[in-house]
Parts: sequence; C-alpha cells; structure tokens
Amino acid sequence: MHNHVKQLSVLMVCGSGGVGKTTIAAAIAVHEAMQGRKVCVLTIDPARRLADAMGISQLDDRERRMTLPAGARRGGELWALMLDPKRAFDRLVVETAPDPDAQERVLENRIYQQVSHSTAGVQEYMALERLYEIDRTGKYDLIVVDTPPAAHARELLESPHRMLGFLEGRSLRWFLKPGMKVGRVGLRALGGTSGAIMSLLTRITGTEMLRDTTEFFESMEGMYDHIRERIKIVDRMFADQHTGFLMVTSPEQSSIDEAVDFWSM
Repeated sequence: MHNHVKQLSVLMVCGSGGVGKTTIAAAIAVHEAMQGRKVCVLTIDPARRLADAMGISQLDDRERRMTLPAGARRGGELWALMLDPKRAFDRLVVETAPDPDAQERVLENRIYQQVSHSTAGVQEYMALERLYEIDRTGKYDLIVVDTPPAAHARELLESPHRMLGFLEGRSLRWFLKPGMKVGRVGLRALGGTSGAIMSLLTRITGTEMLRDTTEFFESMEGMYDHIRERIKIVDRMFADQHTGFLMVTSPEQSSIDEAVDFWSM
C-alpha cells in the first residue's frame, strides 16, 4: 500500500458511513508523514470524526500542524483541516468579483448568505475549491481527502458540473433577461406594481426579496468562466496518475454494493 501511496500527490478516501474511512484516512496521513513527507489531511465530513481520530479537540478551516509520534523521519509534517463551505465560497467571491464594491454586494446579499450556507451541491463544490487552493500552494507532498459517505462522494466528483448547471439554469436565465431587474423598468416588464406576475412574486417573496434574488443571480454571472476553467482543472486532477482513489468498505452487502456502484461510475 505504501509503495503505491508514495507515488501520489492526492488521495481521495471514499466509502459508505461507518466503515472506518476517516480512521484509515488519518492513519495513512500519519504514516506518510512519519516517512518524511509533508502531508495535509482534509475532511469534508461535518461530523468531526477526523478530529476525534487524530486525538484533537478542535479542527476548522485553518491548516493546523499536528504533533507526530517519536521516530518520524526528518522533514515529515502533518497538517489537518475541516472544510468550511461558507468561508470557501466567500474566498471564491473575493477572487472572482471585479472590484471591492461588487464583493461587498455579494457577501451582504441575503440570498447569497442562504445559498452559501445550505444549498445542495455547494458544500461538495467548495470542497474541490479548497482542495485546489491547497494543492496549488505546492506546500505538501500528499493531500489526503476524507470524503463524505459514498453517495455524497459521487456528488463531490460531479459537483463542478452541477454548480455550473445551477448557475446556468433556466431560473437564472429568467432573472438575467434584459428588463427583468426590479427597478422601474423591471416593474414595468413584470406588468407594473399591480401586474399579475409581480403581484404573485411579491406575495410569495416580497419585492425586497425579489430584488435580492435578482442581484444575487447577476453577481453569480461573473463566476461562469472561473467555474468552467475550474471544471477543466478538477477533471484533469482526477484523471492524473498522481491522484488516487481508495474505496473503503465492510463485509456488509449494502456497503459492498455502494462501493461497487461508486467504483463503476
């Protein structure tokens, strides 16, 4: 196993819940660091099991250096962090927004705050953003990724395409149509303040919420090129010979079935 792992720069540890995936990810990270490599282990599982497995009380989005057992080879380092999707999304906004005013409009937008906290697929996509951020620093010889349970790990691998699909979806296109802005022109396009469409939308969301939604979708439009490019990078990363996938399972049939299903994707 070590002979294979030492050839890798990224190792994705996948598996269903309760099979010991997090423990194995932590053990591999510690072992490789003991062998003199600089290793970072990143968990995407919000259950904080990695912190427990490594015997530490706190783990967050900051890279924290762990103390290695006696006998570690010179040069070995072990770092760990837990994904914070909201913080990763904020960094993406700062990176892609054209100016500080645009950054502030997005970060303070109520729809953005809701989406960045809880929208399905955002956590998975932001995990890959964080993985990319860490990988491009060149600080580590190996990054071990402790993924969520198997069904979500599939979503992790597909998340850049899902994120782009969300940003380019039909609802987004509707909000970005010329004349659909919630101002005087936009209100006329919707039939004025008493128009049937505007009346329905206002009753459901309120004019202020509709304006927030429109502004959110407009602000996301600037991320298209970034995410398209990141999709290409992530696809290349997953196909690279220095990226490996370790599927952890148990003797239970359901766990084996999940492993086979994931591996066949």
